[in-house]
Parts: sequence; structure tokens; C-alpha cells
Amino acid sequence: QAYTAKIELLPKNPCTGCEDFTSTAFTPKYFHLDYTGNQFWSRQSVSAYGVGSGSARYNFFNDNIYDSQSLITDFEAVPAGYYLTFDEAYAGYSPAYGPDTLVVESSTNFGNSYTVHATLIGYGDGTGELTTAPPTILDFIPTSSQWASKIYALPVGTNKIRLSAKSGWGNNLYVDNVCIQSLPTPIANSIGIAN
Repeated sequence: QAYTAKIELLPKNPCTGCEDFTSTAFTPKYFHLDYTGNQFWSRQSVSAYGVGSGSARYNFFNDNIYDSQSLITDFEAVPAGYYLTFDEAYAGYSPAYGPDTLVVESSTNFGNSYTVHATLIGYGDGTGELTTAPPTILDFIPTSSQWASKIYALPVGTNKIRLSAKSGWGNNLYVDNVCIQSLPTPIANSIGIAN
């Protein structure tokens, strides 16, 4: 007798780099979703700062069951000096709803445990570090000026990133240009203007 089982193999990214969601395929190569129930992550044609042709959206606007769903990517372990950078756009719905949350996490052991880098919260009254635009009761679609950039230093050996969205039934979140990249070390500068 023979037994068969379906096994889904998720490709591991052999190198670091950026995902700008240009491809209409969702999820993009080297990314996958972790969720149950209805899927609220999707690709949209709006892009950060009006440059490019796509982004990932978490539809808090329609997620009224307060799901937590994660967009995950893995890659070869990074050395010192690597960062996670991405652009995001978010608007609340109204003070009666929310907060919506994006948790930014990394793992050095293939997802067995995670380090939280930030818990970004968007409140319905238009406050919070996730918020980039005024609240609206309309389905939020950001303009080119309604984006903010985020940067987080990654621990040596990081090999997985997880962006976990948790609904408070607010409005939409957009994420674009997710990059795992080496950046130069900042240099202190004492040059000033002399009178």
C-alpha cells in the first residue's frame, strides 16, 4: 500500500533584498501568509510615495472579527549592520473603532521565537505611530504624501521577518518596499556654521 500527502514547500530567499509588490502575484516570491479564516492581506496598485506600482494592504476596514494575520519572509542569516526598512500608510476610521496594530518582529531561529522591534498602533482619533493620514469613514487609499518610512536594526543572525496585523476594525494599512539590507553606520559630525 502507498500513502501520499500534500506538502507545501515554501522557497527560502537565498539573499536579502527588497520587495516592492510590483508583481501582481500575491503573496510575492519568498513571502507567505500565516492566518486562519478569511484572508485580509492582499496586493493593491497604490504604491509608496507614488513611486512604483504596488503595495500590500491589510484590510482592517472589513476585518470585524479582530483577526491577527502575518506577512512573513525568510532569508539567509544576516551579519551585523543589516536593517529592516519599509514604508507604511494608515488612517483610522473614527474614535469609536480601533486601535489597529502592526507588530514588527524578527527571528534568528527560523521562527521558533521572535523579537518584537515595534508595536505600531493606529487609533481611530488619528493618533498613534502607525497613523500617516487623518481618520476617514471612507475606505482609506493613501495619496503619495500619506506614507511614512520605518527602519529597525536587525540582530546578527536574523533569518525571518514577520509583520503581524491585528484588527481593531479601523481602516486600511498599506505596506511597501519591505527591505532587508545593509546600511552604512551613521557617523557623528561636529561640523557647524561659524559666524
